[in-house]
Amino acid sequence: SLGISTDANTGTIVADTGTLGNALISSVASVAGLFGGTNGIATRINTLINSYTGAGGLLTSVDQGLQAGLTSIATQQTALTAELSTYSATLTTEYNAMDTAVASLKQTETYLTAQFNATSSTSTSSLSSGSTST
Repeated sequence: SLGISTDANTGTIVADTGTLGNALISSVASVAGLFGGTNGIATRINTLINSYTGAGGLLTSVDQGLQAGLTSIATQQTALTAELSTYSATLTTEYNAMDTAVASLKQTETYLTAQFNATSSTSTSSLSSGSTST
């Protein structure tokens, strides 16, 4: 009756200026009530927006959920950092123990090589200095 409708295909508002002009001329209060009255369009939109943005609204709930998620992630990150630090210390200790064992094995290898070389040269020299009888 005001000459305002929506286009179902595009979702846009279409106004018939002649019909809207006549409605404004005949009853401005009725048109104002439609938009700004207790059950007016603007009042409904305001109520809807407040349900999203007001205290305890949907956006507040989403924000609180995101903040809780960030806190949880920060806690997990701290725990993971501590675990990685402990693991790194364990690996360093194991590496140092392995390095010490390898150094000890190298010393044993050097000693055994020297002993085998000494035994080999002693055996070779007694064979070459020995006398043979015919």
